[in-house]
Amino acid sequence: MEFSKIIISLIAGAILGISGTFYLFNERLTVIETKFEFFNDIKQNTKVISQNVNKNSNHSVHSRILFHDSFDYNVLNWELSDKNLQKNYFSNGRFIFSQNNSKNKYFLSFIKLPSLTENYNIVLSSYWKEGDQGKEYGVLLLHSDNCYLFNISKSGYAGVGSTINDKFVALINKKGGYINKTNTKLVQKIKIRGKKFLYYINDSFVGEGLADKFKWNKIGVYIVGNQTVEFDELVITEK
Repeated sequence: MEFSKIIISLIAGAILGISGTFYLFNERLTVIETKFEFFNDIKQNTKVISQNVNKNSNHSVHSRILFHDSFDYNVLNWELSDKNLQKNYFSNGRFIFSQNNSKNKYFLSFIKLPSLTENYNIVLSSYWKEGDQGKEYGVLLLHSDNCYLFNISKSGYAGVGSTINDKFVALINKKGGYINKTNTKLVQKIKIRGKKFLYYINDSFVGEGLADKFKWNKIGVYIVGNQTVEFDELVITEK
């Protein structure tokens, strides 16, 4: 009789052991499946984000992004101003510059650049809103106190100037014919190819010159005079 009880207890224990093992196996399988779904979601989201960045940034999917600011927030700590005549701030995914004066005063903000390769593209997207249509705005590249200014105006004139050792030099004289409509996206593209730069407005060629004097360590955006410009995105890609 006692022997029968022992056999029954052993069988019951074995069944419970198998059930417990099966339960633990299922629990571990569930955890593994959950982790797989989590990492798969991360992978898919990363892929979608990458596709969206490439699609919206005017650069090839195969380009390596060296710098990117969508201007959604001031995550890169651009210098801001809240003066009566000069204001720049972030709103609705844009970096907005507004200056209210009749003088040819420059209003700019810049940040440090990462290490760049020998060949790369700079693309700045913007929207002109209001003000003096003949005043310029655009991209500036700096090294110490020396800079290159890649400009465009609402009136459709574009050029490139430089300030080197406190002297201004026109590298590409301003010329007209580049369409720049109010509240319409305008794209400035600067191709750096070794010692040479090439400048484009909405894929239309403006001109080229030499950029071998300095290795740029800062990049910025700027406006001149009385106008409001909304900068939408700044991207640098390796080429």
